[in-house]
Amino acid sequence: MRSFLSELNQSSLWRRKVRLWDSVYTAPTLDRLASLHAHRFGWMGCTEKRFLRSIVRDDSIVADVGANQGLYTLWLARVAISGHVYAFEPDPQLFECLEQNVRNNQLTNISAIRAAASDRSGTLALTANKLNRGDNRVTRNPDSGLDEVKAVTLDETLSHSRLDLLKIDVQGFEIEVLQGARETIGNNRDLTILFEFWPYGLRKAGHRPAELLELLRETGFQIAALGHNGRTGVLPKTALMWEKEMQYCNLVATRAKS
Repeated sequence: MRSFLSELNQSSLWRRKVRLWDSVYTAPTLDRLASLHAHRFGWMGCTEKRFLRSIVRDDSIVADVGANQGLYTLWLARVAISGHVYAFEPDPQLFECLEQNVRNNQLTNISAIRAAASDRSGTLALTANKLNRGDNRVTRNPDSGLDEVKAVTLDETLSHSRLDLLKIDVQGFEIEVLQGARETIGNNRDLTILFEFWPYGLRKAGHRPAELLELLRETGFQIAALGHNGRTGVLPKTALMWEKEMQYCNLVATRAKS
């Protein structure tokens, strides 16, 4: 049954155009098409969009790590119309879709990078969720029989570029992304980091959930939870103890203005 559903999800029947957030997207799978419609009708993304709109300027430099089909990449490129968006996506099918969506919307301030951001360059193994392409994961196990994908660090890719916003959605691989961005983080005092905090995924990746928060605090960041109103608030005290797969929240890391 799962095999049948996977094939159905990836059928070319679902490659339809959806107009959303001033862009036109073509989804590669049924679940990605459903995600576009969920954002279109306001069932998803309202909180993130409201927050991002409050901090992104027209000249902002943004890194979208785990860009998927490019939903936020394209929208951020329109908001930061005089800036630039670096979009990282390792999944070959999703990356092809991302590039197509960028071309179709004629956006020239996007650099699409077919790679996973990590703490070192090289190769990683990709586990693609055939029923939910928003739940793809990378691991350090190239001999597992999984598809291999390129890995890069943000430090080597962005070089000495200014960076105003780092958006991360990588299903438990956040620590590796940040470790590969130490120079970039150190050089950008006013950097804002928006990331998903998913204790279940962090543990699956071999980390304690607290490690992620400790890493950020060690580099001077204060961490807040992103509320449903698009504003930041206090991180729930129970968050570090979350064990269920569906328990997660979005967090924002910022440093005090100098």
